[in-house]
Amino acid sequence: MNQPIKFKIMKKISTFVFIFIATFLFSIRTAKAQDAVKADPKHYKVELENDDVRVLRIHYEPGEKSVMHEHPKGVAVFLTDYQVKFIVPTGEEIPVSGKAGQVVWDDGDKHLPENTGKKAMEVIQIEMKAKPAAAFDMEAAKKAIEEENNLYMDLFSKSDSIGLANLYTKDAKFMIANNESAVGRSNIQSAFAGFLNAGIAKIELKTIGLWGDENMLVSEDNWKLFIKDGTEVDHGKALVIWKKEDGKWKLFRDIFNSDMAIPTSNMD
Repeated sequence: MNQPIKFKIMKKISTFVFIFIATFLFSIRTAKAQDAVKADPKHYKVELENDDVRVLRIHYEPGEKSVMHEHPKGVAVFLTDYQVKFIVPTGEEIPVSGKAGQVVWDDGDKHLPENTGKKAMEVIQIEMKAKPAAAFDMEAAKKAIEEENNLYMDLFSKSDSIGLANLYTKDAKFMIANNESAVGRSNIQSAFAGFLNAGIAKIELKTIGLWGDENMLVSEDNWKLFIKDGTEVDHGKALVIWKKEDGKWKLFRDIFNSDMAIPTSNMD
């Protein structure tokens, strides 16, 4: 390729890349509109701030305008009559007017205000601060699951199939080994009635692992079954998915199997 032509092409490409990068950086800066006080300290002053709110005093003389900035959710109390034009990031201009004493809820937005009235405008804006989500308390969850398991064992010893079924969510599945799942509390109650009628009088549960968050928990458990005279007749392990229903942790999926070998019959 001819060197002068090649130089011109490379120069054009370099110019294009520079413009692209500059435009991209500008767009990022514009998209992330600044806090009102940082962007425009002339018109926005902090009167009070704590962990819950920030209170701003806003003052515009006639004809004055701001720069693009944003506010979180809050309440605006207009101390004067006002006539203002808001320019939003799309470029749309929104004229707004009202009387002194008006109280307005704001869902939070980005805008560039301009006082188009003939008098000064003054506003008190109360900005709400978002509360960080509380950290999930796994220790409290472990205690809650332990309490549910203690209740489970107590109801089992009382042969209370209805009470046992109510420890499960409405849409729960009791996934029995070598059988179809019992779905829903009515079927789960029937499954427990079958166990109890077969002579199973007691269950021991021990949780050896618990994982999850505020939405769901998974527990790994060991269990033992006993008949009325105290003889252990079976033992094994289980995985339980817990879900909150009506504010309480309940069994959503319960699957278990035995550690004991399956009896085999001698065949001739």
